[in-house]
Amino acid sequence: VGYDAAARRVYIADPANFGGLDRYWLSFDQLATLIPPKGYTALADCTRDAVVGKIAEKYDAPGGCTSLLGAPITHERGTPDGVGRYSVFERGSVYWTPTHGAHEIHGVIRDAWAAAGWEGGSLGYPISDEYADGDGRRSDFERGAIRWTAAGGAVVLP
Repeated sequence: VGYDAAARRVYIADPANFGGLDRYWLSFDQLATLIPPKGYTALADCTRDAVVGKIAEKYDAPGGCTSLLGAPITHERGTPDGVGRYSVFERGSVYWTPTHGAHEIHGVIRDAWAAAGWEGGSLGYPISDEYADGDGRRSDFERGAIRWTAAGGAVVLP
């Protein structure tokens, strides 16, 4: 569900709860050793059957499978705090709450939000889609924003 390119590791959400953990970090090397004996998966042709409700409306508006988000890779899921819902796509996510509606989040801004703890972190849920902001891009959250520029990268704003 996430990665840390600098540390060369991925964050795993494991519904099987092996070893008593449902979320944990694996190095790229560890992950690579798990693939050969167990095979691997590839995305099937894009189908939006996994996407429902307000998240589906948000996903369909810019073109669904042909949009920036790409194909869905998870069914809609509840957030750990029980407040929101989300779906993960090839290149981003859509999060929904009853208060703020559905908003897409992707790219470096999504990575920075993940590093800040997703919706359970200091920023809370997204309250806007990503939008142009001067020479960069920005997404607003309940308790702040993340702004990205080519020169400065992603910066969390209070």
